[in-house]
Amino acid sequence: MRLLAIESSTPAASVSVIEWDDGSDGTPTNEQVRIIRLESGRPQTETLLEAVDRLLTECGCRVRELDAFAAAVGPGAFIGVRVGLATVKGLAMGAGKPVVPVSTLEALAFRALEPRLLDAAGAGSSSESTERVTICPMIDARRGEVYAAVYRLDRNRNLVVRMGEERLVSPEAILETLSGPVLFLGDGARLHRSLIARQPGMRALFPSLTAADTMEPSAAAVARLAVHGWREGRAVDPGGLTAVYLRPAVEQPAGHR
Repeated sequence: MRLLAIESSTPAASVSVIEWDDGSDGTPTNEQVRIIRLESGRPQTETLLEAVDRLLTECGCRVRELDAFAAAVGPGAFIGVRVGLATVKGLAMGAGKPVVPVSTLEALAFRALEPRLLDAAGAGSSSESTERVTICPMIDARRGEVYAAVYRLDRNRNLVVRMGEERLVSPEAILETLSGPVLFLGDGARLHRSLIARQPGMRALFPSLTAADTMEPSAAAVARLAVHGWREGRAVDPGGLTAVYLRPAVEQPAGHR
C-alpha cells in the first residue's frame, strides 16, 4: 500500500509518502517513509506540487499508482490549510482515490512518539514516567492566541489520545488547565516559551536543540496517522474533505499564512 500525505498548515510545510504491508492481523508492517520539506521563502502554491513531483520521482511511483492520500486539515494558517486541501483534492480526484483527514494538532502531538524525544525533553525513559507526561501542541494563531489541544500517550504507546477539544485560546487559558510534566510542541510553544516556563504547578518540557524540528508538524506524522485512519475506515471521498479552521475565515489576520 502507498499513501501520499501533505502538511501545509504551518510555514514548515512538507510532503511524505508511506509504503506498508498489511500483516495477517491487519496491523501495518514494513513501513517505509520518505519526506521532503518545502523550500522556505517561496509561496506554497509554487512549491507544493514541485515537492510532490520530486518525491514521487524518488519513490518511482506515479500519482495513479497511489492507494490513498492524506492531508493535515488544520487548524493552522488559513492559506496554508486551503492550499494543502485543494492540492490533495485535485490529486485524489484525478487518481480516483480516497483521502484520510488528519488533525494538524494530532500530527504535531504524534511527534512525541519519535525515538528518544521524551528522553531528550527530560521526561525519562521508563514506561511509568512517559505515561504521566501530558503532550500539548501549540500552533501560533496570531493576535496573542494559539491553536492548542491536550494529549496523552495511548496504552500501547503507539498513538496519542486527545483529552478534550481542539481550541483557539490564549496561551494563559490552556496553561491554567495543565499540571505535572507537560511536553510542549509547536511554533506557538516556542513563541510563548518564557510564559510557559513560569507557569506554577507544572513542569514544562521542550525538545532539545538537537530535536528542534520536532517543534513543527510533519507530513511523515500525518502519513503514519493516516495509515491508522485508513484501517479504521476514516477515509473520505475527496469532495467530502473539509478544513478545520476554528477561527472563521472572515476573521483571519491580514497576512496570516
